[in-house]
Amino acid sequence: MERTRRGRRFAARQGRVSVLAHAPYGYRYISKHDGDGEARYDIVLEESGLVREMFTWVGVEGLSLGEVVRRLAKRGVPTQSGKARWDRATIRGILINPAYVGMARYGKTRLLP
Repeated sequence: MERTRRGRRFAARQGRVSVLAHAPYGYRYISKHDGDGEARYDIVLEESGLVREMFTWVGVEGLSLGEVVRRLAKRGVPTQSGKARWDRATIRGILINPAYVGMARYGKTRLLP
């Protein structure tokens, strides 16, 4: 287990390990097989623009999460899973996700005996 941990830490320092559990809204995961030997995340322009708008609505305009949900419903924007209605918790998760501000880190949690 220690050798595996060291190998993963080394790969992370090289920038070859994904620090995200899954692709956040606005991104699409490209596997090693599909990405010519290198896994990566590609930006989905339509979704990323919507994420930018969400940040503006809440941060600049001061809208509540409920109002963001209503605006998305009025526009008919589906969620990443295809649902018609957004949930406030999903919006909150997007707004507090460190990946959107470039702060996602590898190895930020530890298991202790």
